[in-house]
Amino acid sequence: MWSLHQKLKALSKELSKWSKECIGNVFDKVMTLEHEINHLEYLYDIDDSDHNREALHRTQAKYIKWLKRQDSILRQKARLKWITEGDTNSKYFHSVIRDRRRRSQIHKIKDKHNTWVEGTENISDATTDFFSNMFAQQPSNSNMHILKHCQQIITEDDIIMLHSTPTEDEIKDAIFSMDPNSSAGPDGFNGLFYQVTWNIIKLDIINFVVFFF
Repeated sequence: MWSLHQKLKALSKELSKWSKECIGNVFDKVMTLEHEINHLEYLYDIDDSDHNREALHRTQAKYIKWLKRQDSILRQKARLKWITEGDTNSKYFHSVIRDRRRRSQIHKIKDKHNTWVEGTENISDATTDFFSNMFAQQPSNSNMHILKHCQQIITEDDIIMLHSTPTEDEIKDAIFSMDPNSSAGPDGFNGLFYQVTWNIIKLDIINFVVFFF
C-alpha cells in the first residue's frame, strides 16, 4: 500500500513538472491565440493572399486544440458529467465553479446550546463537539444472547466468498467499471488514468488489493 502511494505521489509530481515545462498555462495560451487570430483576420481582410489564409488556418487549428484543453480542465473542475461532447462555454464553467465554492462555505452554525456561532475557529469547535458526542459510545446493557434467535441468512459459502482474495479479472472489472470522467480521488487521479495505464500499473494495483484482503 505504501509502495503504490509513493509511486502515485512521485508520478503526480513529475506530471506537474512536465505540464509546466511542456504545456504551460493553458488559459494564457488560449487568450494569446485569440489575439493572434484577430490580428490575422485583419491582415486577411486587407490582403486575401494564400500566405495570409494559411497563417490564419494554422492559428485557428492551434486555437481549437488549446481550447479543447481548456474545456477539459474546466469540465473536470465543474464536475459536470452531463455536458455533451463539443459544448464549449468557458463563462458557464467558471460560473459553476464559483457557485460550488460559494455554496461549500459555512459562514455560521448552531452549537449544542442552539446558539449561532461565527468564525472559522468557533465553527470548527462546534462541529467537532457535535460529531464527537454523536459518535461517542454510550454505556449499554444490551443482551447479545438475543442474536441466537435471529434467522441466519448468510451461508457458509457466502462467508468463504467474502473472505476470498479477488482475482485479477475481478480487480480489472472493478477498475473498468469506474466512471472514467469522475472527479479525481484523494490521490489526484480519476478513473480514466487507471483504465488507460492498466497494463503498466496493474501489478501494483493487484498487489495493493491482495495485501488489503
